[in-house]
Amino acid sequence: MFSLTGSILKLCSFKVADSFNGFKYGELLLKAVFEYVVAQSFDWLYVTVFAKHGKLIELFEAFGFRRLPISTSLGEEIMAKALRPECDSTVPADPLLFHIRYGPRHFNVDAPWFLVPIRPQFSDLLFPETSVQPHLFPGRTAYGNAIRKAYLSNSPTRSLLPGAVLAFYRSHAARGIVALGVLEKAVVSDSAEEIARHVGKRTVYSLVEIQALCKHQVVALLFRQCRTVRPVLTPEQLEEMAIFRRPPQSIM
Repeated sequence: MFSLTGSILKLCSFKVADSFNGFKYGELLLKAVFEYVVAQSFDWLYVTVFAKHGKLIELFEAFGFRRLPISTSLGEEIMAKALRPECDSTVPADPLLFHIRYGPRHFNVDAPWFLVPIRPQFSDLLFPETSVQPHLFPGRTAYGNAIRKAYLSNSPTRSLLPGAVLAFYRSHAARGIVALGVLEKAVVSDSAEEIARHVGKRTVYSLVEIQALCKHQVVALLFRQCRTVRPVLTPEQLEEMAIFRRPPQSIM
């Protein structure tokens, strides 16, 4: 049992039309809400929802909302999310569970870190808000809207565990670290069907492109985007901080 103290915000009228299912608009709405509550320094976020809305409850639970042991006078469940660890008395030690409960903004900085190179054309699709030239009509792709995303490569790196921090390094143009994520799991396979089953609509790659990648073993990183990096951390800054001697060509 836990109580809500401090600055509290109620989330109201959370609705996506049935005809737009599959575009990750629910996560896009949550992304906007999370950015707002961080900017306004709220301690708790809560929502009321009827038990019949099972998919909606699953979405909230996937992003750290927990059910309170009370309900409203109308019989609605009350679900609350702590927005910072110090507001909560039961902080999980597991880095992934920590991030789910207090993220997207907060993550365990003591978890292992990895630099993940990403080409500009894929960076603009996966992290549209970091694009040098944003699209005129954003929100049209599931992977761009989502908080939960996937990155695919033929990297030989295999030592990635859930909770690891992923620093995405845009190569070639406007180079530098553009976004941070927290790893949910890594899937390694040369089966296009298996990779596609795991990544779903999280990835920018089509099935045909996944099949081409799977001529060699593919590592699929299923992760949660925690934040964009503004301004971008440039190669010169990263070299000064001794992060690398030369920009990454593969996950490192």
